[in-house]
Amino acid sequence: KKQMKKYLIEFIGTFFLVLVIGLTGGNAMAPIAIGSILMGLVYMGGPVSGAMYNPAVTLAILIRKKISTGDALIYMVFQILGATAAAFLYYLIFGNTFAPKPNPTINILKPLAIEILFTFALSLVVEVFHWKCPLLSLAITSSTYVFHSLQDGHLPIHLPL
Repeated sequence: KKQMKKYLIEFIGTFFLVLVIGLTGGNAMAPIAIGSILMGLVYMGGPVSGAMYNPAVTLAILIRKKISTGDALIYMVFQILGATAAAFLYYLIFGNTFAPKPNPTINILKPLAIEILFTFALSLVVEVFHWKCPLLSLAITSSTYVFHSLQDGHLPIHLPL
């Protein structure tokens, strides 16, 4: 029962994170909305599941051997299911889909480098400070805002799916 609670937290957290990404539509306030919801979700789920909400973060935690391979795989499945459910709900509401992506007019190496850098930073913050640190919210919100602006106003691609 305790194991299932962890997996459901990952599903719920990823669901709301991806839904907010879709609902913000890439407007100028998107980083604040995304960072804020992620901050709240991390505080909600941190004590239960670790609040990873992203297969890349789960992989980083697995590499550090802070989670078992079995748990990591199940976390990833629930994260993907949560993201898929949010995308489906978005489709039901608006009749179309959304996909966070870099600006197509810039060299793909720029967003790829930023993607790698900020996924590392997010994983590091989760690993080192985890959900217990009050500065986590500032780190999440500011990194989302910086990433958004470096992507020429497009949504960050380091978020789930």
